[in-house]
Amino acid sequence: MRLEHGVWLGAVGIFISLLFPAAIFAGATSVASAVRLPGAIAASEAQAEAIRNVVAVLRPARPAAAELMASRLAILGAGHIPAIFQIFHRGAAPGPDGSAEAKDVALEPAQERALLLAMKRMGPAVNRYFRELSRLSGDREVRMSAVRALGEIASSAELRLMLDLTRPKPEEISPADSIAVTEELSDADADRFRAAIEAMLLRDADALAQVESLLPLAEAEYASPMIHAVANQNSRSALAVLTRHLGSRQELDGLLLTDIGKCAAAQPAPFTQDVNAAVRRYLSASTAELVREAALVIGRLEDSDALPNLVTLLSHSDRGVRQNAHWSLKRITGLYFAADPKAWSPWLELEMAWWRDTAPKLFEKLERAPIGEAMASVQQIARRRYPRHTLAGELTRALTHPEAEVRRLACVALGQFRSRPAVEGLINVLDDPDPELRAAAHRALRSITGTDLPPERASWIAAGL
Repeated sequence: MRLEHGVWLGAVGIFISLLFPAAIFAGATSVASAVRLPGAIAASEAQAEAIRNVVAVLRPARPAAAELMASRLAILGAGHIPAIFQIFHRGAAPGPDGSAEAKDVALEPAQERALLLAMKRMGPAVNRYFRELSRLSGDREVRMSAVRALGEIASSAELRLMLDLTRPKPEEISPADSIAVTEELSDADADRFRAAIEAMLLRDADALAQVESLLPLAEAEYASPMIHAVANQNSRSALAVLTRHLGSRQELDGLLLTDIGKCAAAQPAPFTQDVNAAVRRYLSASTAELVREAALVIGRLEDSDALPNLVTLLSHSDRGVRQNAHWSLKRITGLYFAADPKAWSPWLELEMAWWRDTAPKLFEKLERAPIGEAMASVQQIARRRYPRHTLAGELTRALTHPEAEVRRLACVALGQFRSRPAVEGLINVLDDPDPELRAAAHRALRSITGTDLPPERASWIAAGL
């Protein structure tokens, strides 16, 4: 049944007055005459018609998918963008019976998705609307709704617009001193800004570069959620972005170190020398707080080149530094000596001497030496623990030895090292005609990756491990 014209106006008027009580409708996507919100809807015939049209699409006679509703909304044209966005912002629409007493009805997930898809399809016009909203609207909640929408639908080229919307707009001028009164970024808004950036990073391959280019321009309180969003990508490229910004802004170094540690903890070691070296520099930072954080991150990076520095830090005056240095020493080496330089220094000296005097000769025997010498070399290397990723990388040379027995022993040793540099070589062994050797390589791969795939080379290559 078609609702009476006056009843609809009453319901829509109440809906709009609750949402934007002080707003004046500007029509289409223009905000030239808006007082507080671009395109804000007043209770009049034209505005009620826009709301009615949008609601009619969202509540069709027959159930419709979000994509179909989005197509119908987009057909309504750019003039309906204010109505579409305002319903999205409120998360509700006027009740279906249209009466003045009817309560707003919360949007269903498919309806909200339809609104987002429709705004995406009208992208340029929506972006213009949000730019004027950024310029004119002082309503914090409305601005943050626009940030959320942009995170879901916009390209990374609109990241600067998201930042501008997140920044508070001066609303009052003190008559005494003409100083603008602005809000600080709340924790809740910082989380919403971060979530919007994360949504954009998941959709847009160029977003990470855009975030990196914008970081130097953002105030610290806005840069922080951007850094968190990058760190939560848990990728090598994200880690590289974070470490490149270490030292660029002193006030962000502690946060960057913390998030580098979190990002590294979610990925398998080893990491690049650029990443390790960037963090290692902070082991000699001027403040105990930075040294403490760096000592912890070094362990998560498993940076074996930092072992001498960590041993030295066991004598640091700050207890937290000593504890973190000890934790990282144990994590990197797999050893559990006491937190005393006297316990670690002799061992480290012996290890360094072994690498200098013995290791090169053993490595040379892994590929072509007689079976006895090659197996003895594998066994000696397998007893070492420092640095395990370098040892594993060298030990993969034994996977090409002509004797299957040497290759099998190397697979067993590599499984014990649990080091990612060995994965590629072990995957290649899965094509070996020797079934026992293939089984040994498969066990090692499962031990290293924690992944249980079939013992077929194609399966492991397809998995991208």
